[in-house]
Amino acid sequence: MSLSIIICSKDKNKLASISSNIKETSTKNVEVISIDNLIGQYSLASAYNLGARLSDTEEVVFLHEDIEFLCGGWDEIVLDHLNNQRVGMVGVVGTTKLRKNCGKFVSAGVPYVKGKIVHNLEGRRILSLFSEGSDDEDVAMVDGVFMATRKSLVERFLFDEINFNGFHFYDLDFSLRMGLSYRILVTPNILISHESRGTFDKEWKRYEKIFLTKNREILQNLYISSEFIKWKNVSY
Repeated sequence: MSLSIIICSKDKNKLASISSNIKETSTKNVEVISIDNLIGQYSLASAYNLGARLSDTEEVVFLHEDIEFLCGGWDEIVLDHLNNQRVGMVGVVGTTKLRKNCGKFVSAGVPYVKGKIVHNLEGRRILSLFSEGSDDEDVAMVDGVFMATRKSLVERFLFDEINFNGFHFYDLDFSLRMGLSYRILVTPNILISHESRGTFDKEWKRYEKIFLTKNREILQNLYISSEFIKWKNVSY
């Protein structure tokens, strides 16, 4: 086994679909570790910490179950990047900055948000080109739709189960803290489609406040106040 994919699952059909897609698009011997969250007993932070403990491999990928890989060989890209011990995490979208007092990872706009992702919205596929380069880019934090790292780093930094005991901000907090010691990368060479653009409800706002307060010292150096410039969205 060369790579473990950890998924917190609430939908058996979506899990079956992404498991099949992983098998079709990966080239290495990959295991899928599903944390059954049908009755909601886990937060994403607790599910991911558990999944990492259950993994038999050093390299692990945390993945939402409502995605689809649109490229082959993504697992080789992950392993190649994580072979560099200076790299702590690889994502597909992330950011170098945030707008002050705003926890949305896209809040800073262009040129600070990096990567690309396809959103599947009511049967239409929209490609969000946050950045259009062909090279990997260093970021301060990544979105949790796809996060590749090493088991030893999960054991060292841990997803914060206490403060983020729901489904928001576990990702930004985890990658932000890891980024103080390791490079956090966004690669343009792994393309996925995601069914959801996120839910920004009262629960999200509550965890946003926790995230901003907990990490206020780190975030002081990441805030910007320049004019917001939106990224390019195109049909895919």
